[in-house]
Amino acid sequence: MGKNKKIFFYAIYIVLITCILLYYLFPSDMIKKTLAHSVSRANPDLSIITGKAAPVLPPGLKLQNVTLKRFDNALFDISEIKIKPVLLSFFKPETIYTFTGRTAGGGFDGTAVHSKKKQTALPRININFNEIQIRKIPGLQNFTQYRTTGLLSGDITLDKSRGPIINARADLNLANAVVSFPAPVFGLDSLTFQYIEGELTISGRRIQVKKCTFNGIQIDGTLAGNILLKTPFKKSALRLTGSIQPHADFIAGLGEGVADMLLPQIKASKEGLKFKIRGTLEEPKFSL
Repeated sequence: MGKNKKIFFYAIYIVLITCILLYYLFPSDMIKKTLAHSVSRANPDLSIITGKAAPVLPPGLKLQNVTLKRFDNALFDISEIKIKPVLLSFFKPETIYTFTGRTAGGGFDGTAVHSKKKQTALPRININFNEIQIRKIPGLQNFTQYRTTGLLSGDITLDKSRGPIINARADLNLANAVVSFPAPVFGLDSLTFQYIEGELTISGRRIQVKKCTFNGIQIDGTLAGNILLKTPFKKSALRLTGSIQPHADFIAGLGEGVADMLLPQIKASKEGLKFKIRGTLEEPKFSL
C-alpha cells in the first residue's frame, strides 16, 4: 500500500473515531439544562422539557420530544427539531441559524437571526409551517370552550430585536376546519369551513386581525378587528366585527321567526349580515 493511501485511510479512521466520540461523549444533559435555564430566564412562567439532545451532521443539534409549558399546562409538543448554524455567518455582523422539525402531525422550518452588535436582543425568527393538526396543540385548545379542528399552514415572522415590545406578522390558512360549540348557536352545534384565511399583526399587547375570510358549508364571510391581550391569555378581550353570507342550512337552523326577520336583510345587502364578537377568548359573545 502506497504512502499516500495509508495517510488517506488514517485520516478517514481519525475522522470516524472523532465523530463516534463526539456522539457518545456529547453533553446531552448539559444542553437540556442550559436550554431549560434560558427559557425560564426569558419568561419565568415558561418551562421546557427535552427528551433527548444529540449532534447531527452537517454540524448542528437535534432535539427530540420537546414540550413547552406555561406553569403546569403544556402549550405544544415538538416530536423533533434540528438546528444548524450557517457557518459563514459567524464571520458576519449577524449569525444565522436554520431549523426544521415536526409537530402535531405536520412540519415546520425557518431561520433565526441574532445580531452580534446587540447582545441583549432576542433573535428575529421566521417560521413556515405546513398542515399542523391544531387539535393536537394543547395551547390552542385549552383556553376556550370552542373546540376547533383543521390543518393549519402559513408563516410567522417575530421580531423583538428593537426593544421590549413584541412585533410579529402572520399569514395563516386553516383548511377543513370544524368549530364545535359547547351549546347550540343559532340552532347549530358546529360550523364547518373549507378554509379560513387570515392576516394579522402583533404589537405589544394588541393583536390586529387585518383581514380574515372564510368559506364554509353553512356561511361565508369576512372578519377584522382587534384582540387585546390580558393575563391569563383566555381573558383577552375581543373587539371584532364582520359580515356573513348565510347558506340555506344556516337559515333553516334559525327557526321560522328569526329567519323571516333576517331574510329581507340578507336579500337587500350584497355584503351580508353584519355581526360583532365581544367578550373574551374564553367566552366570546356573538351578536348580529
